[in-house]
Amino acid sequence: MHAMERPPATARYVAIAQLAGAVLVAVLGMVGGGLVQVELAAPGARWSAQFYSKMLTFHGLTPLAIGAAPLAGGLGYLAIAKLVGAKRIPGSALAWVAFGVWVIGIACSIVAALIVTNDTGWTFYTPFTVGEPRTPVLLYVGPLAIAASATLYAVHLAIVVIAHRAPSLQVAIAAVLVVALGGAGVVGIWIAFDAIQPQDPNTFSLVLALGLATAAIAGDSTSSRVVTLIALAVSLLWAFHPHVVLALALAGLWIALAIMGGFSRPTVAFVVFGCSPAIVAHGLAAGFLTGTTELHLFDTHFVVGTYHLLMALVGFAALAGVHAWSSFTYHPHRILAWIGGCVCSAGLFLHAYGSLVAGSAGMPRRYWDYDPMFTASHTLSMWGAGVLLVGAVLIAVAWFVGRVTAPATGSR
Repeated sequence: MHAMERPPATARYVAIAQLAGAVLVAVLGMVGGGLVQVELAAPGARWSAQFYSKMLTFHGLTPLAIGAAPLAGGLGYLAIAKLVGAKRIPGSALAWVAFGVWVIGIACSIVAALIVTNDTGWTFYTPFTVGEPRTPVLLYVGPLAIAASATLYAVHLAIVVIAHRAPSLQVAIAAVLVVALGGAGVVGIWIAFDAIQPQDPNTFSLVLALGLATAAIAGDSTSSRVVTLIALAVSLLWAFHPHVVLALALAGLWIALAIMGGFSRPTVAFVVFGCSPAIVAHGLAAGFLTGTTELHLFDTHFVVGTYHLLMALVGFAALAGVHAWSSFTYHPHRILAWIGGCVCSAGLFLHAYGSLVAGSAGMPRRYWDYDPMFTASHTLSMWGAGVLLVGAVLIAVAWFVGRVTAPATGSR
């Protein structure tokens, strides 16, 4: 597809709707996380246990904004329409059904977060959790609907790929994205029925995110085909075996793709300065956690730090895709987006570093009160969250002052 062509109308409209919903969920999660961070800024309780529980639960909604279904609806149609040169999207009603199912799942998850008590079973440990945990039916309906949405998206995107002819590289990338999405949906359904142990984000969601990041950073450069295929292969290996050596290799390949495709693109800020450090730092932290004999680290803020790095990897990949494929319909301000991405990256690692330091010193997770010796680490983590917020604001401003792409040549 030509760089100035718009994707089919269905791809544009579903992407806009899905991204708008994902942003709303992300804002709710960030507000909850911000209030949790304020509570942890100093020892002692500012609010009731019930309020803190709700805010921590709302923060737990954040991964839903960057899960497999939002990535598929918000970026999958744009990416695959470009990869296979789709001029129209067959069976467009299925895309809207998938989006509607996702909305139902998100609504159930939000309502469940509102009615939950401090006996959540996961928010607190003793003595904060007492009695039997409450498990409203909405806690099951929400994840099931979200997983079903990802599965429907996968089926429809597979139809789009099959209905169009494209060069082998584009088909390979599209196939990886569709299979990863389908795997994430199926695994999500099993998790919703407690058939397997949850892994958030699961391996297939990581494959989807890394595939999107690789396709986004590769751009339209024809000279990067071999490097792109190698990066996809390494990302698959890392998703199933997250070793730090593979992380370093993937980061190097992303840098090579950035140089080949143009280093000034905002996508570079999110992949090279966002995904790359996140994947390497997570590998180092996770490797230490796996190899250590200090069992107390497994239930401390050290785990929080490693998990936030993993979620940041998915988040930066999503931002990379948004900025790579938004050029079909809209151009955010390049410099502001670039700066915002780098500021987000700096804030993330400051925040994660504070959690890793607190955890290595023995600070247990999911507690709101703590020994004053952990104050400095929590303060550092809070400042990191503040810097991250500044970067997010800069990205929002970049979109506000951007410009619309013309002409519109896509169809349904």
